[in-house]
Order: sequence, then structure tokens, then C-alpha cells
Amino acid sequence: MEREITPNRVRMDMYRKEHERIDLLSDCDAMILQDPHSFCFGMDAVLLSYFSTLKAHDHICEFGTGTGIVPIILSRRNPTIRAIAFEIQKDTANMAHRSVLMNGFQHQISILHEDFCRAEELFGPGSFDLVIANPPYGARGQGLINPIQEKALARHELTVSLEQWLFVASRLLKTKGRLAMVYKPQRLPELIVLLKKHRLEPKRLIFIQSFARQEPHLIFLESVKDAGSELRVEPTCIIYEDNGSYTKELLNIYKGAGRFERRT
Repeated sequence: MEREITPNRVRMDMYRKEHERIDLLSDCDAMILQDPHSFCFGMDAVLLSYFSTLKAHDHICEFGTGTGIVPIILSRRNPTIRAIAFEIQKDTANMAHRSVLMNGFQHQISILHEDFCRAEELFGPGSFDLVIANPPYGARGQGLINPIQEKALARHELTVSLEQWLFVASRLLKTKGRLAMVYKPQRLPELIVLLKKHRLEPKRLIFIQSFARQEPHLIFLESVKDAGSELRVEPTCIIYEDNGSYTKELLNIYKGAGRFERRT
């Protein structure tokens, strides 16, 4: 759904470094700087941005923003929100900050080159309405580690465990605050146990699969701090038609029109 902007169409050289490209999410007009030699955003970040419940004037914290695509899309969805986005890798944080400037969201989004584990120290407990997280899917000690540092940190729990992600999120959230995350379905049982341990009650679950005949490869899960126990499983999100084109549902999501067409 994204496409590269060529220099003949839009000149953004004041923001873009020589090795970077500018991608346009055409249906929301968001421009994202990406480094093709590093870690680029994927469909999981886009779906996380659109599936998360967003309320007016939400104070949002994102752990590991990468390219900055999530807070940028959230700001497109609702101009009243304010977002703090943590990114531990210096070059990646710098690139995300330039994307924020390029989109004119510097008054809504702050990119911090910091470890998100310091968030409570910096902002205090109970400071946020919504925490956004896309933790590494690979557990410690499992699978091959990518030699590219940016990709390795994004895909494996090299420095912070899943439980640490959830502990910090719970500390930062207000009562009834929300944690929105995308994760692997294979680790869902472990995830639910850890969420409940840290007072985060799973409330909305969406299975995500590439094609209708395939098993889900991702889940979106939204939890609420100190809420009652009741989980709503929403219809499965299917990304592609059999011919490889995007489904109407996904096109609706990108347009900000909701998942499904409204019947009149």
C-alpha cells in the first residue's frame, strides 16, 4: 500500500539522507523515511496503528517506534492526541524524528532516543491513556539471530523480555488505560498469563492471516488495566485475496473507513 516518492514528484532532501527513501502511505498521505539497508516497517505496524482504539486527547506512549509510522498514522487518525515514542537505536530515532518533521507533527509527536524501560522514571506512573507495543516475536535463545543489529533487536528478545515490556506498560498506564499490541499467535497463552499477572485484562482479539485458507500468522490484542474479565474475539482480518490483491477490508482500513463497508 506504500509507494516510493521519486525526487521528480516531491523534493524532501532537507529531511532525507542519501541512503534513505521516502515512502507514501497513499490513503492517509503519511510520508515515512526508510533505510532499505536497515529495518523497514511491515504490515504489522500498519494494522497496529489502525486497530488500536483511539480517543480524543489520548496521551500515548509507544515502545520501540522504529520508523515512527505508528504515531504518525495515529496523529492522522486523530489530531488531538499526543504521543511519546521511544527508540533505543540512535540512527533509527533520528530518522523517525525527521519523518515527524516532514509530516508536520512535531507538536503532537516526540521521538525519544531512550530505553523505554526508563519511561516511568521520565514521566511517572499512570501517565498514559494508551501504550502501543510491537514486541520482538522471538523468545530468548530461540531461532537464528539476524546479523543486522536493527533487525535482530526488532525480532528477538535480546535486551528486554516480553514480561518486562508488559510490566513497564502496566506501570505507565492509568486505571482503565489500554495496551495495544501485535504478536505471534503461537505465544498467545504465555502472553495472556503475563498480561493478567500485571493487571492487564485482554479485551479485544483479532486474528490476522495473509490468505483465507491459511492459519493466522499474527494477532492484535488490546488489553485494559484493572478491567473486568471479558474478551471479545472480533472477525479475522484477511490481508490478501486469492489472486494476491488486497482485500476490501484491508483497503477500507487504509482509507480510515473501518474494517467493513457499512450497509445502507
